[in-house]
Amino acid sequence: MNNKRTFADLLENWLDSTSFLPDGRVYKIKGFVERVKDLKVYVYAGDHEPPHFHVVSTQRKIDAKFHLYSRELIADKSNRITTKDIKKIKALFEVKGVEKMLLDEYKKMQIK
Repeated sequence: MNNKRTFADLLENWLDSTSFLPDGRVYKIKGFVERVKDLKVYVYAGDHEPPHFHVVSTQRKIDAKFHLYSRELIADKSNRITTKDIKKIKALFEVKGVEKMLLDEYKKMQIK
């Protein structure tokens, strides 16, 4: 877990997590939870069942979904996620506070 985020990191996450309506208003399309090296964990607004989170790496073109509660891999669009990556994601939730951050962000993003 990276507790020291630079302004550039924060700005990149904000820009990547928002979109603009034609009238110029900004709305949140996904919530950033945490990162493990190049793997970023997101929750998307109003996403479909089952409850899940996304793991994305633009560098390695990874796009995978994990079940919110079991942390099991449920889909891998890119077919690029490795067993090592999966272990990193599961280990992330052993860090104090990360599971709560994920659940809080999931609940917040499901409000319509």
